[in-house]
Amino acid sequence: ALKLKTAPGPSRPLAYRSERVLVPVENSRYRLFLPALSFGHHLLDAQGRRLPGWKKWALPLKHLVFRLGPGDQPFVESEVSLVDAGPARLLGLPAEMFPETVLGGYDGRFAFGRPVVTPGNPNPPDLAAAPAGPYLRERVKAAAPMLVGLANDELGYVLPAYDFKANPSLSMTPKPAGHHYEETNSIGPSATPILTEAADRLLENNP
Repeated sequence: ALKLKTAPGPSRPLAYRSERVLVPVENSRYRLFLPALSFGHHLLDAQGRRLPGWKKWALPLKHLVFRLGPGDQPFVESEVSLVDAGPARLLGLPAEMFPETVLGGYDGRFAFGRPVVTPGNPNPPDLAAAPAGPYLRERVKAAAPMLVGLANDELGYVLPAYDFKANPSLSMTPKPAGHHYEETNSIGPSATPILTEAADRLLENNP
């Protein structure tokens, strides 16, 4: 920390900025237990209006019996944040972002001799479809770039959208073969582009 005082690179005054985001609740389990999300969150409808209290209970019941259509899509309000403190720039993400979304590494540069894809994985990711860089940490231009997970909120795991695989059943079980547990504890695949695009806007508007 003391060495950062003289680290080369841009140094900015202390500042905090954030951007509000609306994230759709696509996870079937989250929809079934929608009232639980109202603790610490504002729940909204597809038009961005606050859900009335009765609807927080009616939507799960409707989802249980009929499944929710696009017009019934619930959203949660969250935020992405940016903190500057001298040579450090901290990008705050309201979830548990997968490392490859932050760092990349699909080419094996961070594998340290281990295989990128576990041998024998019955449902491996198609690395040919993986996103290209620059990745999120590279886009944080600072002498000490940092990404902070669970910043101001917790939306569950945020997975690379190209490899988001979940059973379409009401309970999302059985989970697909391979390493796909995290999908059942993610708010949904749309969270990835929504959060990363909000992060890019914060970074572009505050160079």
